[in-house]
Amino acid sequence: MGNKKFKMVVSVFFVIVILIICPVDGAETNEYRLNLEKDKAYYIRIMIDKQTVIRPSSTQSAGKKEFAEQQNFGFGYNVDVDEVDGEGNAWIKLEYDWVSLLQKSPQGEVRYNSSKTYRVLPKSARGFAALVGQRFFVKMTPQGRIEKINGLGLLRSHVKSRLPGSATEEQKDAMLKGMDSQLEQMATKEFFETLMAIYPEVAVGVGDSWSEKTSSIGGLPVVAERKFELKERKGGVAVIGVNSVIESDPEAKPLRTGTLEVTYKLSGKQEGQIKMEESTGRVIYSKLTEEISGKTETRVMDGSGWRNISPIKIQGTTTFEMTERKKEQAY
Repeated sequence: MGNKKFKMVVSVFFVIVILIICPVDGAETNEYRLNLEKDKAYYIRIMIDKQTVIRPSSTQSAGKKEFAEQQNFGFGYNVDVDEVDGEGNAWIKLEYDWVSLLQKSPQGEVRYNSSKTYRVLPKSARGFAALVGQRFFVKMTPQGRIEKINGLGLLRSHVKSRLPGSATEEQKDAMLKGMDSQLEQMATKEFFETLMAIYPEVAVGVGDSWSEKTSSIGGLPVVAERKFELKERKGGVAVIGVNSVIESDPEAKPLRTGTLEVTYKLSGKQEGQIKMEESTGRVIYSKLTEEISGKTETRVMDGSGWRNISPIKIQGTTTFEMTERKKEQAY
């Protein structure tokens, strides 16, 4: 009897030892950071599909049909890690390899894909076409934050020089404004951080969550409370759920264009999933879907008192992929 009891104790001891030596995926906590290596090369592909619907509702707009606009953007970047300092901050070169554009509105339709050849390039697509082959540089922290961006000034000048010569300066400025996420410092920073700044401040395990606030989504004057949750760990890949609440930014100033002043009152949500390589913190794939609704108030600043209040609904999906690639010759 004593021999059987001894064997049982030994068996339990070995089971405990095995569990300690070979923990189940997700049983322990991990500290996640973006850990890029010098001279590594990647390819980033971002796809954005957005639809905006506005229904005029003021007495001045009575009888008008709703205004619907669809915007699809695609960006492909060759990514080279040029330098990494002792704290893990990486200087990264991003070079546009591919750009696509689809815009549908009551005014017409514009299509462009840099992988195709065009006999006549659509005027409104010339700014995006000018991005291909151009580059800029970012300093990215292990938390996925962008500390510095170099080269956007030259990129903006290059794009502006490729806009239609017949366009006025005001028209050119409007075209460039529509490309802020690729040309303007704060908008570019927001564009990439929304997709890459996903890391918790402390070590987390499966079921743990963390959150952060962002001051804008897609250029809209909103505040998003982004909540992340580590859903699963398997085969060196962490699966992270995203669930965000979106509200109008109470400190945002009205947007002004000429004599028009536009104020937004919006609310909504953003949901999705992120797959991250645990060894490097690299986002392998993510898909985020957002639904935002509310109203816009447009006023004419000419003393007439005219204004228009319109319900607005925005739906969008953004996918992000970052894959390894062979580094080309030094540039």
